[in-house]
Amino acid sequence: MVSLLRNGPRMLYIGTARRFEFINFLIEKFRAEILDVDVVFDKSDEFNTIIYLFSDLKPNVNKSDVKDALLIRKDVAHVLCQLIQETNANLIQGIRPAPQTILMKAIGDMEKMLLNIQKDFGGQIGSFSYCVESGNAASTIIGLTDKPLSRSAKFSDMHHNFLRLDQDYATLHRDLTMDAFRYLNSSMDNKEWHEFEIRIYDVYGAFQLHYQRLIEVLDSLELGIVIGESWSKDYPKFLFPVEVYSVNFLTYVEPKVFKQILLGLEHLPDGERIVDYDLYIKNKKVYWRETLQNKTNSNREAASLTSRAEVFGRLDQKTRAELAVLEEKILGTRK
Repeated sequence: MVSLLRNGPRMLYIGTARRFEFINFLIEKFRAEILDVDVVFDKSDEFNTIIYLFSDLKPNVNKSDVKDALLIRKDVAHVLCQLIQETNANLIQGIRPAPQTILMKAIGDMEKMLLNIQKDFGGQIGSFSYCVESGNAASTIIGLTDKPLSRSAKFSDMHHNFLRLDQDYATLHRDLTMDAFRYLNSSMDNKEWHEFEIRIYDVYGAFQLHYQRLIEVLDSLELGIVIGESWSKDYPKFLFPVEVYSVNFLTYVEPKVFKQILLGLEHLPDGERIVDYDLYIKNKKVYWRETLQNKTNSNREAASLTSRAEVFGRLDQKTRAELAVLEEKILGTRK
């Protein structure tokens, strides 16, 4: 539910004197996309390959030396095998890997987290360009973001400083994976982890669909971890029990903010209310009015639709499409 660490795209430096012929080859064989050097990283995913082309591949390269940047949506092993098998020997004058990248989740003080990693592993802190240009094939660059790692990482979402380490990548990746949660906590300052109980109620009994819809949102936003689920009873009226499905969730999000997210999932865009997502912390209910900045506004539907717009604005297109399918199925249970 919370991705703490993932690899960035692999990057290759390639020198060629036959630039346009080589670009055409990459487009034909790999459907490579020619992108601006400043945005190619933003458009890439973990298992993509970025190629930087140089007319003269020097031992030390600078951003200004890059002639073209191309994105290939295949892993680097596949790309290298194809280059070896199919490339004219005279087309490539030199090739070597650029520094590898590791992206880590942070909450709060990202500079503090970066300094804690540096304290344990050493290395140099600086801009991404500095880390790339001062690094080599054996270097690893660590970047931090407070955005979900399940999506493409944009430089605008990354902390402005990065950490360059000249250490064995496999060992470093393993050690960072083992300690990722500790480093995450080091950035949180005075924030605390909260254990919430989310009680799902639907008079039509479409509990599984509402559960799937909730989890889609929590997964996409990477808000925490499900630590338990069970059937239970709630008492909306005295001596009137109703069956609810309870989800216990561990999160760093404050109760009022989390309730606002749940409120945004209770209504459809036309205002129809399809579910109750009640939030409890230590058996105390968090009420929807507590999420309002203007306490005089007591229109639950309007507040829910405002929250829905905010939540859906944070979701990726794939998640929004999946939620639309689930909502159609939920409406089908009302017939």
